[in-house]
Order: sequence, then structure tokens, then C-alpha cells
Amino acid sequence: MKATVSESGFSLIEAIITIMIIAIAMTGLIAVWSNAASRSADPFIQAKVSSLAAIYLAQIKHQAFTEIQSRQQSAPQLAGTAIRGYADFKIEIKVVLAGSDFALAEPALKRITIQITPPQGYPQQFVTYKGRL
Repeated sequence: MKATVSESGFSLIEAIITIMIIAIAMTGLIAVWSNAASRSADPFIQAKVSSLAAIYLAQIKHQAFTEIQSRQQSAPQLAGTAIRGYADFKIEIKVVLAGSDFALAEPALKRITIQITPPQGYPQQFVTYKGRL
């Protein structure tokens, strides 16, 4: 009599193919995960840039119209003191007469553009206007 061979379970070839399919799927998942992990800091940096812009906009709001001037700073400062946690940020403030933007006399209005560049190098701009009262 012949012994019957059990047909249940996996053969060695089936097990190797299964392992290969799982390995390929894991490679794709790891690639997607690493891309997401590298971008997870972006919202934090954007929030820091927005906070810094709010500080500068508040300073400009309280300055006299004639005192607002263009300038660049390599490290953000508040009242002459460096702001902790922002040492690698770069600030550029551009001030131009912009009365014609609103059909006014040119010297009646200034457009103030604040460009903040974080250490990662993606500059963001914030624009406001200030009028002569």
C-alpha cells in the first residue's frame, strides 16, 4: 500500500513567495513612512514663522509712519535682544510707498513686506499696509 501524502499546509516555495511579497510591501510602506516623518516638522516651523511675523507686525503697528524703514536681520531681535529659539532665522523687511495701490497719493501709504526664512530655507512673506494719519 502506498502512503498518502497530506496536502494541507504550505510548501517551501509557497512560503518563500509569501515572504518575498511581504518584503516588497514593507519596502513601500517604509518609503512612505520616511517621507511623512521628514515632513512632520513643517507645521512646527510654520507656526514659529507665524509667531515671529506676529511679533514684527506688532512692532510695526506701534511705530510712527516716518520711522518704518527697510532692514535685514540675520537673527530676530525684540527691543535689541535676540529672541531665543530663532537664532538661525533670517528676517527681511521691505518698505515701499504704495498709495497708488489704493488710488491714494503715493506718500500716504506704505506697503510693508516681512520675509522670514527659517533654517530649512523656505521663505514666507507677510504683507501689511500702514497709512499716514
